[in-house]
Amino acid sequence: LLLFTLSVQSYSKHLDCSVSSDSTQNELNGEIQSKKGNTIKVSINSAESLPDVSATGTLSKYFEEEIFGMNTHGYIDIGEVEVIGITESEVIFTLVKELSKIKINGKKENHFKKGNIVKFTW
Repeated sequence: LLLFTLSVQSYSKHLDCSVSSDSTQNELNGEIQSKKGNTIKVSINSAESLPDVSATGTLSKYFEEEIFGMNTHGYIDIGEVEVIGITESEVIFTLVKELSKIKINGKKENHFKKGNIVKFTW
């Protein structure tokens, strides 16, 4: 028996009619290199722009699963994070809040394993 929960978040932005607003979110794609305590290191695969240190956003993990005979794939939100460091090839986050708690056969799924493909939106 496979039990899981998907998390969906909505975003809203206050618009001031006197100022033009860009509602586009930025996205960085990468791969988890390590997680120690609340510190997560992600190698950068692609990004149109890099976040600033102290930027906050959502870290989501890519998944592919077969559910009831159907192949499904996408991203699941796994954490609210804050950027605490950036290099040319890596972003370091601190985990502010874990968003997904999935159990498989009674064991908690580790969404922060080395090699997991992730995206950070801010």
